[in-house]
Amino acid sequence: GGAHLRAGADDVRGVERWLGLLSNETRELWEIFRPTGSFNVDIEDFHIAGDGKPSFRAIVRHYDTTARLGALGLELRHLSGPMAVTESGVHFGKLTASEPATAEVLGVGIEVEGELGFREGELRLRLLPAPLEAILSSLLATRSEKGESPLRSLISLLRARGTIEGHLTLGFQRGQCDRVLG
Repeated sequence: GGAHLRAGADDVRGVERWLGLLSNETRELWEIFRPTGSFNVDIEDFHIAGDGKPSFRAIVRHYDTTARLGALGLELRHLSGPMAVTESGVHFGKLTASEPATAEVLGVGIEVEGELGFREGELRLRLLPAPLEAILSSLLATRSEKGESPLRSLISLLRARGTIEGHLTLGFQRGQCDRVLG
């Protein structure tokens, strides 16, 4: 028994006004990331069983969204690509679709993959090959270092050349980032 619903919405904005319709866990997850920007939503299935518990799956497609990574203070900028939302949390990457979600952190391109449940989760950020000099310049810009500084002098002395790529894994427990590996 029960009922099924399928729906979609394009160019969704101002979601903060609708947060009261979401479960407490979903609102807490929303508060961690505080996304801004527009996105499309395709509710693939929303089902309420006879016991009253909902199950659902929606695909959210971001086009130019900004989301922060909890208390780390880092922001995913220009987030684009798919994210699945289910009753257990949000899912990025291969679990969602054939294409990865992409974004920028400190001006550097990344791919985003992972799952964030309401109690715990893990995001894996793959840093795409980028010039080392650009990364260091971007890092200095975020630190608001103007003129000469010990860090700027060290970078200049090292004459950073080449490229950098890698992985960063962020572990979350109860809405707080408690583990950073990379």
